Amino acid sequence: MEIEKKYRKFELTDLLKEAKNQVNTYEVDQVAQQHGHQVLRLPPYNCELNPIELVWKDIKHEVRKENYNQNEKEIIQLAKCKLDNYEASRWNTHINHVKR
Repeated sequence: MEIEKKYRKFELTDLLKEAKNQVNTYEVDQVAQQHGHQVLRLPPYNCELNPIELVWKDIKHEVRKENYNQNEKEIIQLAKCKLDNYEASRWNTHINHVKR
């Protein structure tokens, strides 16, 4: 949308409302729909709706407890190790929490 002339406030408000009502469509949504699925978009970083946020909280807590040297490479390696060894039962606990 290009703004080429000077608009009045009510005209800009109408343009903004129109732009806001336009829904982004993504190819993955169309593919999912063709297979009988619907993609549900969740608000980012919301731990009440996204179980991965609870997992990240756990990983960060564990890394904080074991981070003695403050070395960036060691922190990354420790975080990867913690994530690789994250138990499925803990994942399920977070998923069930979100389902409630």
